[in-house]
Amino acid sequence: MTPVYAHVHNAVLQYELARKAFVTTLNDLLAAGDPGQTDALLRAGVVNLLHAPLVQDANSGVQVAALAAMRTLTQDTDATGEEISDPDALKKVIASLTHRKTAVAVAGCATLQALAEKRPQYASAMITEGALPPLRELLGAFDPDTKEAAARCLTAVAGAGETQARSVLDDGPGDCLELMAIAATDPDASFSMRLAVARFFDACCDYGASMARRVMLSSDAAACVARLARDASVATAPGGLGPSQRARSVAFASLTRMAQNGEDLAAMVAETGAVMDAVAAVTDDKDANVRECAAALLREVACKTRSEERRVGKECRSRWS
Repeated sequence: MTPVYAHVHNAVLQYELARKAFVTTLNDLLAAGDPGQTDALLRAGVVNLLHAPLVQDANSGVQVAALAAMRTLTQDTDATGEEISDPDALKKVIASLTHRKTAVAVAGCATLQALAEKRPQYASAMITEGALPPLRELLGAFDPDTKEAAARCLTAVAGAGETQARSVLDDGPGDCLELMAIAATDPDASFSMRLAVARFFDACCDYGASMARRVMLSSDAAACVARLARDASVATAPGGLGPSQRARSVAFASLTRMAQNGEDLAAMVAETGAVMDAVAAVTDDKDANVRECAAALLREVACKTRSEERRVGKECRSRWS
């Protein structure tokens, strides 16, 4: 019969409780937003404590809290990015993407998103250390929170520069553009998920005609974004502002970016029916930002396609008469 050593069990339990208490207290300190306090934590070597070993802790709750602290430190300080982008530390954060617990994978995506948004070289380090394949896997996940977190992280990497964006599209198995389009057209996809996809398309199209053409010809990007603008219009309460209004603004801005890159691409945007949605927004919407983004889309499409210029003018005169 195996003897029971209660004191051994208690020692292990105390260690687990101490780890939980440490990461909880750390997040509370960071939430205070005191720069002096944050600097003191950095000088005490807190980042090293987080990635060795707390980010890979056996307790998933400790992992999530440690990743959340790393995300906050990355957003608030420059020194943290340098430490986390070190290959050994970065590999531990990337490993969280393949964790069986959804909360850990989502927290890992958020930390890497903050890192990619900080400096382009950090996004490059993520690519070098193998972050893209697991992010693509998460983009195809069943869980909506995981999928959205991956889309946001990939958007941050693509937004870091053209080289990084091309890596997102080229590196490893799985067509990222197709996965994004599938995620956006899922009947159960939230506005925030579809908004993340629109921002990804927008980030890629920002690098010129070649990238925009690839995005639009390799996926249903224009139609996905146009549907977002249309559905957000239906979801917006009269006189109300909120996520749906933000979605409309981003959708119109993304479509404008697509149309800027050539007459053929502007024609593809016009074929989605987004022009009439933009006309309705310019004449009826109470949100100034939505009106401005819609007007920019109308100008771009009208300049590039003469038939649309006449149609836009006719529709506007009809609504204003």
